Amino acid sequence: MNILLLPLFNYKIRKLNKYDIFSKTEYTDVVRIITNKNFIKLMDSTLKIFKSESTIGIKEILSIFVITTNPGVINLTLENIDESSPEYKLYDISNKIKNVLTKIFTNTHNFNYLRFLISLFNIYIKSYHLQFNAWKKEDRICMIECLIVSYFELEEFEKDLKNSSIEELTQKNINLEKEKIIKRLESLNGLEIFENIKKERQTFMNDLEIRVKDNVYKAYWDSINNKLDMDPPEYLVLIPLLEEVLGYINKLIPNNTRLLKEAIDTFDIPYIEHKIKNNVMEPSDVRDIMLYTISIIKKLQSASDDKATNEWEDSILQSFNNEPLNKILIDFFKICFEKFENILKEATAVRNSELLNQIKEVKNI
Repeated sequence: MNILLLPLFNYKIRKLNKYDIFSKTEYTDVVRIITNKNFIKLMDSTLKIFKSESTIGIKEILSIFVITTNPGVINLTLENIDESSPEYKLYDISNKIKNVLTKIFTNTHNFNYLRFLISLFNIYIKSYHLQFNAWKKEDRICMIECLIVSYFELEEFEKDLKNSSIEELTQKNINLEKEKIIKRLESLNGLEIFENIKKERQTFMNDLEIRVKDNVYKAYWDSINNKLDMDPPEYLVLIPLLEEVLGYINKLIPNNTRLLKEAIDTFDIPYIEHKIKNNVMEPSDVRDIMLYTISIIKKLQSASDDKATNEWEDSILQSFNNEPLNKILIDFFKICFEKFENILKEATAVRNSELLNQIKEVKNI
């Protein structure tokens, strides 16, 4: 930037600082400012002072404010951060640009330092373009996949309706929606991907279902982990997990009222919830719950699984000495539910077995 432009630059900065945008953390406050016509005009003219050194446009600057205050617009959830993802990298570089801009807007008297900040700003802008394009490319793939899924779902819906005499108007609307999807795919250069996926339709749908389940599963346990990692831990997340354990026991032994009542009385969920709310829940209480749950699993599982379960129990007891409680609980309930699922599958197989049916028939004779 030419030093002769410094007075003009300072004048514009003073006017921009009246909007106080850099201190705003609420998305609604930021949107109110960046949609203000006077602010947009002033910001644009300020950028033009060092435009020769920068490839940034006013729309990109405004988008940086949006991304930093509402990362959800780029599908980023700060609770489950993957620092290698395009979403996080775009969010990170946007914050760096915002921080440099903050310094530029508050350090206007030292010209050499200002030139350094502008140079740093331009370096970050180049990185922003790269990260934005990487995010846009991945976002394009996600949009294409969503459109393809919608197209396949329309075809399935159409197939079901044809089995029950589809109305002409309904068929017309289905065709219109399918045409819209094809046009949107064309605009995203996604027709080739669509044609390739059509050939492997079932594989694509199965893979997508697995990915969705995996993401939901990860998000669920990440959410629990974050709450248990708080200071103090949010032990209330144990309540639905314990209810899930009771649900498994009820499914496995619906007729064994004695054991079911024992489990309900031992867990005593209202009492546990009361202790949590009054901050008198101790790690020893958690350990007792875990050990009792393991004792139930031992009673219900096949003898061939006893050795693995005993080793698992020993590892849990040892982990209380050197592992954080949130990790112990997450690992415990993951394995616990896996074991219950396996027991449930085995029990279902036995109930449906031909041998059991024969036994029932003999008993009825």
